[in-house]
Amino acid sequence: MNLKFLNTTIRHTLVVMAVGGLFVFSGCSDDDEPAPTKTIYELVSEDTNLSILKSQLDVGGFDATLNAAGTYTLFAPSNAAMNTLLQTLGLTDFSSISPGVVASVLSYHVLASQKLSGDLTAGDFATNQGESLTIAVTSTGEKKIESGATTDANITTADLKATNGVIHVVDAVLVPPTIGALIIQTLGTVAQPVLLSSSFTTLSAAIQKADAGKPAEQTIVGALVGLDDVTIFAPVNDVFAAASITVATYSAAEWDAIIRGHIVPASLATLSNGDVTTVNGKTITVATGTPNTVKGAGNSTPVAIVAAGVPANNGVLYPIGGVLLHP
Repeated sequence: MNLKFLNTTIRHTLVVMAVGGLFVFSGCSDDDEPAPTKTIYELVSEDTNLSILKSQLDVGGFDATLNAAGTYTLFAPSNAAMNTLLQTLGLTDFSSISPGVVASVLSYHVLASQKLSGDLTAGDFATNQGESLTIAVTSTGEKKIESGATTDANITTADLKATNGVIHVVDAVLVPPTIGALIIQTLGTVAQPVLLSSSFTTLSAAIQKADAGKPAEQTIVGALVGLDDVTIFAPVNDVFAAASITVATYSAAEWDAIIRGHIVPASLATLSNGDVTTVNGKTITVATGTPNTVKGAGNSTPVAIVAAGVPANNGVLYPIGGVLLHP
C-alpha cells in the first residue's frame, strides 16, 4: 500500500470531519432556546408574583387580547408594585377605581410589538393607550421607564418570551401622563374619589366636560383641590342612569352650574340641621335622621345621603341618591 497516499487520505478525512463538526456545533449553540409554548396571558396566570395584575386583566377584558395571536410587549407590575399604588391612593383594592381609569392604565403597559430588552433603547415608545412611555438608559446601562407616575420603574425580570410576544416584570405601576397629572393634583383631596371612583364615573365625566379649556383656578377641580375646607354632595351613577342623564344631556356651562350647586366651601364632617351655602351662592338644607338628607330649593322632596361620608385632607364627600335642584 502507498503510505503517502494513505496519510493524505487520512488527513483529508480529518479535515472534513473537523469542518463538519464546526457546522454541527454552530447549529446547536448555547444561545438556542426552546420555542415558547404559552401566551403572555398564560405566563401571567401561572406567576404568583403577578396575581393582582392577572385579576385586573380579567376584569378589564385584556385576558382575551393577551391570549390571542399577535405580537405584544407587556410591562407587568409585580404584586408589590400594585400594592404600592393602592397605598399611595389610600385604597385597599382596585374595585373602587373607575373601570375607565383602570383600563387606561392597563393599556398603557402594552406595546403592539415585541420589544426584547435589547430593543429598549433610550427614547419614546407608543403604548396601546395612546400616550408614550420613555425609556432612559443610565451610564451603567440600567434601563428605567418614565411615565406619569412620581417614580420611575425598573425592569426586574426581562425577556419572558411567549408565543405572542414578551413580558418584562417591573417594580412600579406605569401611569399615563394625563392620569398621573390628575392623581398628583388631586391626591388626598375630595376631588380624588370624585374623579377616580367607580361610583361617580358620570359625575367625573361631567366635571371634565365643565372644566375643559378653562384656567385651573376657574375649574370645579380647582375648587375641590384649592379650598382648604370643602364638602361635596356627590350623586352616584345610579341617579343619572335612572333619569337617563348622560354627559351629553347638558352643556358645559349647565354642568358647571349643576355641580357647583353640590359643593359647599366648608368641611361638614359632622352634619347638623340647617342651611348651608354652596360655592355658587345656592342654599342646601341639611336634615339629620335615618337617613340624613339634603335638599335644594328646587327639590320637591329631600335627597338621601346613601353612604357614610368619605373623609379627605381638605373636607368630606357624601354620596347622595339624587341631584340637588336650585331655581
